[in-house]
Amino acid sequence: MRDNINKSVRVKGNITGANVVTGDNVSGLSINFGQEDRTEIQTQLARLRGAIESATLADGIKKVLLKNVIPEMERAVESNEPKAGLEGGLKQINNQLEGVDAAATHVSSILTAVQTIAGKAGIALATAAPFLARLIGFQ
Repeated sequence: MRDNINKSVRVKGNITGANVVTGDNVSGLSINFGQEDRTEIQTQLARLRGAIESATLADGIKKVLLKNVIPEMERAVESNEPKAGLEGGLKQINNQLEGVDAAATHVSSILTAVQTIAGKAGIALATAAPFLARLIGFQ
């Protein structure tokens, strides 16, 4: 028997959709993006690209993100299952920036775009990109 455990979910923004599910061990959940969501994510990916280009980061990191990660995320938005590809991209961005211990002040525009993409895609940023979530202030 389980003790009464208080669990909560924090949502920043709106939740819309036919199936909104919360709980432990949720699996098999498919997020369907409407055209408006896809367009917003594409806009944020363009902003993310620009933010990476202008960020104070080593050229090698910029190259990985701009040549590999962002194009993968752009393809994911157009796929039938965009969440997995976007989440994978956020994990890669997280790993690259954590690897150089990026300061929030140097990557603030990147953080803004990442936060919006995660929110629109229904991705738990604290799970997919914990370093970025800490920089943003999520726990």
